[in-house]
Amino acid sequence: MLKHMMDWYDMSDLEREIRDLALAVARDEVAPRATKHDEEATFVRDSLEAIAEAGLFGVNVPTEYGGLGGGPMGAVLALEAISAACGSTGASYLFHLNLCHLLGRTGPESLRQKYLPQLAKDKLGSFAINERVQLFRASFETTLEERNGDVIINGHKPFSTSAGEADITVVQAQRGRTEFGLLGQEYILVERGTPGLSARVYNPMGLRGAGNGSIAFEEVKVPSENILGDQPAAMMRAVVSKAFSVLGPNVVGAGIAGAAVEAAGEKVWERGPEDWDTQMLGEMTSRLNALRAYNYFSARVVPLAFEGRLLKEMAQSHIEIQWLGGEDAPWICDRALETIGGSSFMVGSPVQRYYRDARGSSYLAFSMDHRRLVSGQMLFATVASGADPESMPWDSQAAYHFRMSLPHSRSLPQQARDRLGRAEYEEYARSQGSDEVTLKLFVEYVNSVMPKTTEGAPGGGPPFGPPGGPPSGGPPAGGPPAGRPPEGVAAGGREGVRAEAPGSPE
Repeated sequence: MLKHMMDWYDMSDLEREIRDLALAVARDEVAPRATKHDEEATFVRDSLEAIAEAGLFGVNVPTEYGGLGGGPMGAVLALEAISAACGSTGASYLFHLNLCHLLGRTGPESLRQKYLPQLAKDKLGSFAINERVQLFRASFETTLEERNGDVIINGHKPFSTSAGEADITVVQAQRGRTEFGLLGQEYILVERGTPGLSARVYNPMGLRGAGNGSIAFEEVKVPSENILGDQPAAMMRAVVSKAFSVLGPNVVGAGIAGAAVEAAGEKVWERGPEDWDTQMLGEMTSRLNALRAYNYFSARVVPLAFEGRLLKEMAQSHIEIQWLGGEDAPWICDRALETIGGSSFMVGSPVQRYYRDARGSSYLAFSMDHRRLVSGQMLFATVASGADPESMPWDSQAAYHFRMSLPHSRSLPQQARDRLGRAEYEEYARSQGSDEVTLKLFVEYVNSVMPKTTEGAPGGGPPFGPPGGPPSGGPPAGGPPAGRPPEGVAAGGREGVRAEAPGSPE
């Protein structure tokens, strides 16, 4: 499996061991189950258990928390290998790894100590974030309020992978209505089986074993200590940690496309290659390896970005590789179908599953139009920030949010725009006796300039983070009103209910 997988030039011995282990698990444990899960639309729990038993649940968890310490590159290599064997398993594994990344980077330390050892061993993690609003711009309908030292969550998330199956889920909820949704939001960890938590599973075209579905919250009580991130500005810090990740549908797509290229290559060689199919295979493998190379480059940039270096490169690659994965992976699988011919369209062929899963992986993050939009906005941010150079240091998180806000500040009235330039932030920092623009000072200044909180009205204005579309975790979809569990699903469980995903994925 994946005999042509790139042997990245600076791979460490540990990363090579992780890749080889993941390839073995994918070949021996995951691939034999893939067709059955696809045909029956059953959750890939057994495949995930095999991955966990091999120690790969903790591939990117530091060793002090019981993980392998493989870092971003180890996680990318493992995810690509697993996805080649089964796209559904890859999709569920993706969000498990992303939760490990997010928790490991944001903390607080008490949550790292409590949950990372569990996630590294055998507890499955997932995301329940998006709603039918622009991510980080508008306020969410899923709310969070504190009562007697606990947090109460009410609302509905229309899309989550491993819905009703994940042991630990990160939920994004609104603490209070604001003109900028992000400034009033939190990430919080919710455990499976919590009273009031329920799930409904969809019946999709692809990724049929990933447990894609909706999650409802009805008076779900969670300890307030489960809020991710260190204060001040915990959510703002967490957003940066989430963005500084190479783990996305691009890696799942690369794995699936790799399996399709391998299947097509073997078939063409078996029947005898001709010029037309050899040329097609050449373009397929070239586009695949270009995507892989960008994935691997981005994995190397991640730790540098957290050190405050290569921030532009990390922000760009995070969204650009998601677009490339969403574009190239389905294209490669489509060409595999064409190259092999009619037999690949039959239900018994794994290649038609590769195509459906690759197409489904395009929706496991921002919608494609928003991926293109943000990639273009990165150019504007480069132009705008280059024309407004720093006169004092900025910490990496403040610099990230300032850069991401630049393209959107153009939509504000001129009076507001004039108060949101780099010089104004720096003047405020100096007035507070600081020689650096920190994230705390950045948020303080934004709150002093922007409109005050507005109760009962949707948020608006520029975001502080990637705009629009669903976050990692799947496409937006409709569903039951906030706070009302779907019919036929018991609180705290999945109950095997399947339904068509309401609404358009775009």
